[in-house]
Amino acid sequence: MVKNTSDDGKGPHSPPSKTAFVERASRRMVDLASQLVLDPEGNDRQFSQLADLIEKYLAAGEDQVIQRALERAPDFRVYDEIVNDVLNCIEWQTISGENAEPIDLILFAVPLHLILYAQDNKVAIPWTLPRVDPLAKSFRQHGLVGRAPTVLLYNYLYSFAELEPLPYSKRYRLPQRILKTFGSSRPVDLFQRHESVALPPGEAQLLLRFIVGLVLQSPEDQQPFTDVAEAEDSHLERLAGWAGTFAREVEKQLHRPELEITCFSSLPALLQSALQEGHHQHRELTLQLLISQAVDENGSAVALSAFIVLPTNQPVLTLILTHKEREMQVLHYPWQLAPWDDPQVIVASISAALNQAGIEDIQLGEQPTYRLPYLH
Repeated sequence: MVKNTSDDGKGPHSPPSKTAFVERASRRMVDLASQLVLDPEGNDRQFSQLADLIEKYLAAGEDQVIQRALERAPDFRVYDEIVNDVLNCIEWQTISGENAEPIDLILFAVPLHLILYAQDNKVAIPWTLPRVDPLAKSFRQHGLVGRAPTVLLYNYLYSFAELEPLPYSKRYRLPQRILKTFGSSRPVDLFQRHESVALPPGEAQLLLRFIVGLVLQSPEDQQPFTDVAEAEDSHLERLAGWAGTFAREVEKQLHRPELEITCFSSLPALLQSALQEGHHQHRELTLQLLISQAVDENGSAVALSAFIVLPTNQPVLTLILTHKEREMQVLHYPWQLAPWDDPQVIVASISAALNQAGIEDIQLGEQPTYRLPYLH
């Protein structure tokens, strides 16, 4: 029997024909994105074509096409155009409701920073919330959404490691899966897997988790999540009130007699933005705790010098704290750079954490005058 290896759509794809399809489809995506970059205001037709192509490949699970298009992007502007259009298709979908009225499905997440301390025996953390209704209602109570939109929250707390690696096509299916889950009498885990954490007694741990949710609203409604930089003072007060209410409710639902929990809630954002912002804030909080511990153990911030070593051939930016008189290392903190990280922003975050702890002797991109083993 001879297998059909043509790419005419009349037989099963063999690897060569699949490769040809990926190359041809990704080339078309790059061409459309390039035209949009050259003329962003005058290409409604190209924008619609690119959005339709992306949605088609997301629905079909063709992540290879999107990944190959990103690899072929000739510059960062074309790359960003493709990524932004993919995220827009994932995070802002439209379905038909009753009477064929359009309903927007907005996929978002809330980053949660949890400080957990097990007092006695080892404690296993159940990453589920028994009641999400009070959390969902807080969005309307504090003015994050209007009267009409509906907020659905999933009751699992997901880690960064569970959400961030999800292929684009699986993210695309999340809104529909959440809708089906809320129509069921017995909600199921979106991924059927979980990262379990067992806390050893006597040790505090800072963990990052995310609550995933949907906003269902009319296309005429305002975007639910305001840019904090552009928000008015009155809205900033509402956001702060919401964050406190949300965090206290999470603490209450995760409470165990043998466990001390402190929760800080970041603001909700579209899924990818929430992942990026939550990850960055988690690194900042971790670093602040480590710097504070180093200062306490050495008695004075004035006695410490900081060296921020910029990345060279590795995606890592390193903070080194040394004791001036003892000429010894007291902290070595590698900040692994994510693909979306801006090193200048990371340097500013590290410098702010050092200044807050009272450390003013900061050098950038310079190695100590005495040798340290990890700087050979």
